Amino acid sequence: MEKTVSAERDLVLWAIEEAGKPGDVVVPAALLAAAEADPSPIAALADMGRCNALFNALTEGWDFIPLVRATQKQPTQDVRERLAGLLRWTVRALRNWHPDSDPRRAVLVSIFVITRYCEYAGPIWPRFPPEAANEDLLLHLSTMLPSLRLELSPWGFSRAPITEGEAIASFNRADEAGDWAALASQLLHIDLRMTPTTLTSQSVRYLQRFDQGRLESVATAVRQTTLMMQVLEPLTDVEACELALASSNPYCEFAAMYKSVAPLTRRDEPDDSPERCRVLSRLFVKVAQDDARWRQWMFAFNRYPQRFSRVSVPLGQALASVPDTALAPYIDSIELTAMSIENTAPHLTRGSSRGIVAEAQEAFHAMADQDRRKRLWSLAHDRWKKWNFGREDELSASTGIMHCALDYALVGYAAECMSEGERRAALNDIRRQLSSLALRWFKSVVAFGEAKYLLLSHMQPYAHATTQPNEWLAANDYVPYDVNSDRYAALMLGVI
Repeated sequence: MEKTVSAERDLVLWAIEEAGKPGDVVVPAALLAAAEADPSPIAALADMGRCNALFNALTEGWDFIPLVRATQKQPTQDVRERLAGLLRWTVRALRNWHPDSDPRRAVLVSIFVITRYCEYAGPIWPRFPPEAANEDLLLHLSTMLPSLRLELSPWGFSRAPITEGEAIASFNRADEAGDWAALASQLLHIDLRMTPTTLTSQSVRYLQRFDQGRLESVATAVRQTTLMMQVLEPLTDVEACELALASSNPYCEFAAMYKSVAPLTRRDEPDDSPERCRVLSRLFVKVAQDDARWRQWMFAFNRYPQRFSRVSVPLGQALASVPDTALAPYIDSIELTAMSIENTAPHLTRGSSRGIVAEAQEAFHAMADQDRRKRLWSLAHDRWKKWNFGREDELSASTGIMHCALDYALVGYAAECMSEGERRAALNDIRRQLSSLALRWFKSVVAFGEAKYLLLSHMQPYAHATTQPNEWLAANDYVPYDVNSDRYAALMLGVI
């Protein structure tokens, strides 16, 4: 892939460098005429058909760029000079732009069509010469962006448009109320339509290149999630999160986190990139200072671990630094369901919800001191005991040994919060209860099986901490008897 774009990128970057030097200027006459002919050039950038018409007006005279992409061959020097001349016009138009001289914004739209077209070869704004900076344009863009409003409309996938209308109305209510848990859930169904317009993406790029402070003011002023998503989309995950850290806007903080961890968003760097984990962790710590918002964020990003699996390591690292009051909401937000595991290698368990939660808690384990680890493990153990594998739910009959998403923390509790004698006593008590099952009456063999598997399930973290103290995520089930030395008990309990 890198080889595919290298010739095109080399051409564009060479032309940008030349644009900062004296030379011929090539005016994009056809593009300017098309923009002037449009009833509202700015609005055209948000309309697919009209926007395509503007790009077509540009490419009619500059179709050699896709040809370079396809052939990986540089064009003649005359053609290269024409592109440099076009970008030289772009730099001068940026430097000289003023709202009074461009009342319909046709020139501004033409500039952004050119820069967006050249961006297909890769990032270009960091290479733009300083001469392209313009105080009037910076002020105009930083005022214009927060004033935009992005309205969602039914997207036509449903046979019942009223259903889509209700979903959008629900989303808008959650957006206005700052209901982050509801927004995270609903955005999963609409984030494919979050592609920023050329106007938004190029405005953000220009502000980022020439005045980061004004970009931060935009991030502070926007109070709509969908618009905030469009403002942040041109940025990398690290850039978006750093902007959120500099902002006091909860919409910016939420949008930056969602952009960085949602399953279908663009991945700018590996999920385990140290820099990415660092800024996401800092953002979690920042939000954790607000108890109410932290609870919502935990239900947004942590309730169903497989939805936002990319959050695990940064969240785990943040837990080592958040206030003590933030630990319980983290544990309480995780949706607990009884699950079985197969007797297999540990690494094959990592894609499950218990594996994703374990990844977060491993990161926490590596960074937190022992007192803080004990607090988190104790909170997890208390919730697990109260939950009792969902026994209050009559539909949750156990048909085997069960585990849950808190398994890593439960083994942590057994390993770090219990002494060896306490672990041995807990295991002996479960063995005693198992032995007494044969002396009790049950309504049916199913009821006997439920009682048996419940006890065996409760035994797992204590047994695992005892037998494999260096591997806290169990990849196999434990039984209380050696099947070779006590086959009667094993047969009676149905564990062999």
